[in-house]
Amino acid sequence: MRAAELSERGYIMCVVYCNIGNQTSCLHHRAHRAFTLVEVIVVVVILAIAALIAVPVFTGASQTQLKAAADKLVADIEYAKSMAVTMQKNYKVTFDLNQESYSLRDDLDSVITDPIKKGSPYTVTYPQESRLDGVTVVSADFNGTTTVQFDYKGSPLDAAGNAIASGSVTIGAGGHTMVVRVEPVTGYISIQ
Repeated sequence: MRAAELSERGYIMCVVYCNIGNQTSCLHHRAHRAFTLVEVIVVVVILAIAALIAVPVFTGASQTQLKAAADKLVADIEYAKSMAVTMQKNYKVTFDLNQESYSLRDDLDSVITDPIKKGSPYTVTYPQESRLDGVTVVSADFNGTTTVQFDYKGSPLDAAGNAIASGSVTIGAGGHTMVVRVEPVTGYISIQ
């Protein structure tokens, strides 16, 4: 077939297709179609936006774990403090730097039961937590001990029962650290 016949045949196929598809108009058949500059720019912009969203997600995973671990730690220390006030006896949080863990204990130094995981001890071991497995306990210092306890008024004490002059726990993940501080006298807990 000649080029003119092929071109005409393609045009006829396009018209037939358009009529079958109940379309009122049809563009002429083009043998070769290329992208316009506007289409290429739109695609590049969409890819750039996707990259800007995706890159922080991949690079910030350890920071996300660290923030989640710090929030959980603050909540757990607050829970020990509220239990001490509610039950009118000392409750404590004891950190084990070797095991990368901490546990909540009563005045008899027994690990209390986790109120969410019924029947389980209230112990958080970072390597065993699926959401927090990249987190480590860097340090815990409450007057030279790794335990903070709260009395019936919610005041923070060290392991020996003395009022703390300062208290903090440092946790880390992926080269980043966060410090959870327990203020003396008031027991106010903050993340820095």
